[in-house]
Amino acid sequence: AGGSVNDVAWSPYVPYWLATGGEGGEAHVWDLRYAAADGAAVATLSHPTNHGSIRSLAWSATHADLLSTGTSDKSWWLHSLRADSGGGEAPTVRAAVIADRRAADDIGSVVGLRAKGNAFYTLSACGDLYAHRVAPGALAASTLHRMDGDEFQRVETAVYARDLKGAAETVIGAVQRLKEDPAGDADAGTHPIVRHAESIRRLCDLFKAKPRIAHASWALPPASVALGGGSLADGEQPASVTVTAEAGPKPSSPTAARKDFASDLAYVAYGLPPDFPLEAAASRQPVVWQALELLNMANLRIRLGRMVDIADGAGEKSAAPTDGDGRALWKGVVERERQIMQYVKAEPALFDARLLRAVVKLVLPHDCIAGLTLGLGICQAFLSCQRQHEHRGAMAPVSCEMLDGLVHVLLFPTVFDTDTSGGGGGDAGDDAAMAARAVAVPNVQMVRERIGECLAVCPEA
Repeated sequence: AGGSVNDVAWSPYVPYWLATGGEGGEAHVWDLRYAAADGAAVATLSHPTNHGSIRSLAWSATHADLLSTGTSDKSWWLHSLRADSGGGEAPTVRAAVIADRRAADDIGSVVGLRAKGNAFYTLSACGDLYAHRVAPGALAASTLHRMDGDEFQRVETAVYARDLKGAAETVIGAVQRLKEDPAGDADAGTHPIVRHAESIRRLCDLFKAKPRIAHASWALPPASVALGGGSLADGEQPASVTVTAEAGPKPSSPTAARKDFASDLAYVAYGLPPDFPLEAAASRQPVVWQALELLNMANLRIRLGRMVDIADGAGEKSAAPTDGDGRALWKGVVERERQIMQYVKAEPALFDARLLRAVVKLVLPHDCIAGLTLGLGICQAFLSCQRQHEHRGAMAPVSCEMLDGLVHVLLFPTVFDTDTSGGGGGDAGDDAAMAARAVAVPNVQMVRERIGECLAVCPEA
């Protein structure tokens, strides 16, 4: 490590990352899963104008990729770590100084605090206390951009600067424009939002705090031999694999350690880090909740569309089509019933009538009562929207007339009515919760009567 070590700091987000600083004037980051990999650090941080030793260092409390150092030549540096594959077999991690400050004396201590946002405090040898607040502009150059388009990149920059209010405002405007994109109408009934499914998915990931990395998910390797721990990008939780010396493999190489570190860094540095207090931030800024709800609505619309596409692709080959995890599609719809009702009421124009009819038809063969109840809720949501707009003298974005196809499916007896208890056509292995739910709701005729009452005040349908 180039001389004696003066300070060590554990990463608050990745439990097997350890930073050290010492007399050599450089800071080193170590991946402890590879502690036996020839003693090589996975990253080295330095500055050409630093002529002193590193007295103290601290990881950022808000960013997994920021590390600050205090030196004996009266300097405070904030380093940004970035993975750089360079197209070669041995990816490296580059470090850039994005903020710095001089003190009146040697920097003896550095602390990063989450409560103060992007802030660090340093204490000099003469007792002076300095506060360093990192401006959003200093972080902009270090933002990872994985989305195309200026608007989306502004969201990425704002999230990295932890300006969630600014990011949310941009997201709301962006999603509203995606919903109204006229190019989507060219695709034979495809809703505009579906054309931008990948952008919606990335925005959802950007606003999602990553899961905490459990300490039990990794382990220090034996001093004699270790295999790679696997990167975070391969899954939500890394898994360290160790073998005994008798097994025979050689210790992992520094190249393997740097490769996994670069992969993990790219994962945790993008978006929000593990355990980020997103709910607390949203409670202080209501616009953040609005953006999250809008993204959830758009994401649900896309998911329901994919379910219908899978069912259409399966055709008559499968009586109960399943998703990629083997879960019956109709059960997925029933599990999301409350969310579907809530979002259809909030944004009825996002859920076109053709999709809603297909979603209800997914459920009816397996749980007639659940399908009818879902259909009733959809009719009530459309009717409520139409009434509210008529009361204000405005044109409603949806009308009951759009639900002709759905109403036909709901009101006319079909082969789905063979078991009026609600379990007709269902699998013998249905969850107990599903069975209990079917018993608790009215019978088919009662539900149809309620649908008729709802539509009686809406002659358009």
